Amino acid sequence: MEFLQNVLRDIKADGWVVIFALAGVVLNALAYQQRTKRGILMTVVAAMSTVSIYYFLKGTVAGGIMNILSIVRSLAFDRKDAGVKWLNSKWVLFGFMAFFVGAGIYSGIAKDEGAWAFLSVSGMAFATIAMWVKNPGTVRLLSLPGMVSWLIYNAHNSLWILNVSDIICIISILVGIMRYDILGKEENAKKIRV
Repeated sequence: MEFLQNVLRDIKADGWVVIFALAGVVLNALAYQQRTKRGILMTVVAAMSTVSIYYFLKGTVAGGIMNILSIVRSLAFDRKDAGVKWLNSKWVLFGFMAFFVGAGIYSGIAKDEGAWAFLSVSGMAFATIAMWVKNPGTVRLLSLPGMVSWLIYNAHNSLWILNVSDIICIISILVGIMRYDILGKEENAKKIRV
């Protein structure tokens, strides 16, 4: 009950700023319900665009920087999947990981977020690896630990509306896994047998 009170207080205190968080909540709920990896990536880009604005308006720089970098990462990985050869290099993956670690160090030291900033690094590291792979089921599965990191980061920063988004996203991932990766395979197997 206290969690819901915190969410409602967060919404009330944010005023018009909450529009960005609520847009992120809706888009995060839709992201992992996409059938294709490209659908997941593009919905995640839209969600991160709105959430990054919210983070910056709330003064949590690590979250904002991580989301901006993740937009660039997701767009690059989409082009990689479309056949842009130089983006297929593992160095691109390592480069994005280095950017996330660097942004985490900057936020932890320069912006006084301390070790908590590394939860956002952890969240982005898992998401980067998840978005690198081609299989949408693996994307969903590898995204789970990153979402837990964001859940803790947002709770620490008292961003309760984003905790709702994280919880909805975790539920969406689990529903997507069940819907496409477990039940979908069973349906396909039945069609092949018939």
